[in-house]
Amino acid sequence: MTGHVLMLFLTITALMSFILIILGLLPQPEKGNQRQFSLTIWGLLLAVATAVLFYLEPILFPA
Repeated sequence: MTGHVLMLFLTITALMSFILIILGLLPQPEKGNQRQFSLTIWGLLLAVATAVLFYLEPILFPA
């Protein structure tokens, strides 16, 4: 995997984590307007993993 492919993957992953966080914080009408905090937690974990890989990308793929 080249650095460009990794950056594309990490960008898509960052967008997915943002969507998961937002979906977890929105009330779910079919569940009595409760929020799904499990989605928020998964989104936060994905965001942290993505940030770590963004940080490590220059070390993993030196120019």
